[in-house]
Amino acid sequence: MEATDNSDKFIFASEEERSKVSESATHWKVLIVDDDEDVHKVTRIALTNFLYKNKKLVFLNAYSGKEAEKLIQENTDTALILLDVVMESDYAGLDLVKYIRTTLSNKLVRIILRTGQAGKAPEKDVIEAYEINDYKTKTELTRERLYTLVLATLRSYETLIELESFRHELEIKVMERTLVLLKQKEELVQKNITIADSIRYASYIQSALFTPKADIKKFFPESFIFFKPRDIVSGDFYWFFKRENKIFFCVADCTGHGVPGALISILGVTFLNEILLTNKYISANELLNELRLKVIIALNQKGIEGEQQDGMDIALCALNTDTKELQFSGACNPLVLIRKNNSGFLNRNNLEIIKPDRMPIGIYPQMISFKNNYLTIDNGDCLYLFSDGYQDQYGGGHNKKKFRPRQLKELFLTIYKNSMQEQHDMLLKTFENWKGEEEQTDDVLVLGIRI
Repeated sequence: MEATDNSDKFIFASEEERSKVSESATHWKVLIVDDDEDVHKVTRIALTNFLYKNKKLVFLNAYSGKEAEKLIQENTDTALILLDVVMESDYAGLDLVKYIRTTLSNKLVRIILRTGQAGKAPEKDVIEAYEINDYKTKTELTRERLYTLVLATLRSYETLIELESFRHELEIKVMERTLVLLKQKEELVQKNITIADSIRYASYIQSALFTPKADIKKFFPESFIFFKPRDIVSGDFYWFFKRENKIFFCVADCTGHGVPGALISILGVTFLNEILLTNKYISANELLNELRLKVIIALNQKGIEGEQQDGMDIALCALNTDTKELQFSGACNPLVLIRKNNSGFLNRNNLEIIKPDRMPIGIYPQMISFKNNYLTIDNGDCLYLFSDGYQDQYGGGHNKKKFRPRQLKELFLTIYKNSMQEQHDMLLKTFENWKGEEEQTDDVLVLGIRI
């Protein structure tokens, strides 16, 4: 394969049409760059029988820096360059180093400077300023030392090539894996969009089950509903039902939030309507007793150990609009009543807390009948029913503590004198200020009614 024809400036060991990939797999390419033909001859003779890893050397020959630029562009798999410094200019060799490393960004090829005029390029200055791999004077390179130098350099080149090959394979694997992940991400995004669309549609269905706010305003012109689901659908719900001179209404908090809570809320609204449609005369506590029984049956609750305790907490009222008699029955959720005070001065004595029974709507170890509380209310009194979402919200700045039931009751006293719309807005502002950057903990529902 070694070329011996000196009539051409560029001597190739194989035909030009041979694949460079095939050539580099069977030979080590060595580029000799020197304006002295004798240097080319001596180098080839000294390395005639060189063999490393069963691969011979194939020589590329350039007699100036410009000729070398073209050759290195055409032979990117060149392993070693034996480079003279002084050729067509005093620094032609050093300019070629810059071209290879900077312009071509070729960091793999090993470059050994061989100079016969060291004064033109002092070793210390060159090593510090140029990315070369060795520096030799031509006089110190005997046959044996040249052989050893080339062998060590090819080993270095081989290691770099293996690392580069590994890096390239790794890049391909990373790219392939990235494409897989992007495809999976795209599929996941599409699934999330589909799920979100479905949940949004479910929220329309859930909202349709709630009593329309226009009807609530007919029942109670002075009222507000502060409703802020944590997710698209809610486990909290409000419900109103009017029969003759009696209005039933409640605020309920179902187990969980999001879709699971929303499913139980649908059961709650459906069962409440069903019970009242089939029972003309029923008290508030009897309504809760019936609701509890239906929930236990629907959820197939047996009361066995380890069973999921799904259900709901609820504050339920029944108001006789003629007599102003109010029945209240609660499952874990209380009623807050603020009496009208003509003096304009309110304190905690004006606030009554009607306590609920400490058992939920659902299976419970000791189930007894819910208590029925009877109250007489006057025009101007305010009723507040709520889930635990507001008082359990974390916030308050750096302290990150819950809002707490006591703070909520004090807030009711603070806003009582305001219009119902103003009360709604003040509840919203207080909640957002308290929450700050914290995530919403739970669904939030507060119902306010001025008699």
